[in-house]
Amino acid sequence: MPSSSVATFLDKSVNKIGPTKWYSALHYYRFLFIINYLLKRKINKNKKETVLEIGVWPGYLAFALSLAGMEVSGIDMKPERINLTDYFKDFWQYDLNSNPLIFPCKDNYCNYVVASEVIEHLNPKNSSSFFSEIERILKPDGLLILTTPNRNSLHNKLRRSNMIEKAKDGHGHVYEYVEKELNKIISQSRIKILSSETINFYANVGSLAKNEYFYPLTSFRHYPNKLFNILKLLALPAKQIPPLKDSLIIIAQK
Repeated sequence: MPSSSVATFLDKSVNKIGPTKWYSALHYYRFLFIINYLLKRKINKNKKETVLEIGVWPGYLAFALSLAGMEVSGIDMKPERINLTDYFKDFWQYDLNSNPLIFPCKDNYCNYVVASEVIEHLNPKNSSSFFSEIERILKPDGLLILTTPNRNSLHNKLRRSNMIEKAKDGHGHVYEYVEKELNKIISQSRIKILSSETINFYANVGSLAKNEYFYPLTSFRHYPNKLFNILKLLALPAKQIPPLKDSLIIIAQK
């Protein structure tokens, strides 16, 4: 369970950035997991290490890591939508669906790459290049922390076989992966997978209305007409079955 100090960094970040708090409510436990993992795994405890976040918006995660004492850089399609870019070591505007895909960073640039809820927005034809570029910019022994929706999740099985949207300006899921499929793509690069698993980041998040969320789901008693949330609560036991969990998390090392 993340420590209270880690939660404090994230809460300060959310309060500072502000306007998209609905997004932080939905993704809060994903952010906490990543921050907690990075702070525990710092390669050099006495040296400020560089984290590159790929796909920064809205900035909660990057700013929280900065508050926690890490040196943060970012790549995003639209830098103008990111507040607080002054806190970044470097910040680049870049379209991850560029062809060829070449990150605007030098070789061996950073200790960590965070690609959280990003690869599902990319054209799958770019997936191999995406990981080859991550291998290039990571320092030796550097780590990749990747999260993405699980295509085999119970949510997907109940609602759709795969999430294909009309992606516009970087929004919309172009393609979602299953664990085995994504691991195979990563293994084609020279990054070594340290761990790969399914995880629930969103199973306990209830929905009030469009872009309004609350936690924990048991608060549904305050919203007795929200049938959808009651059904989500009833489905929780099934969501604990590993193949049906909502997300994939992969840790890999150069």
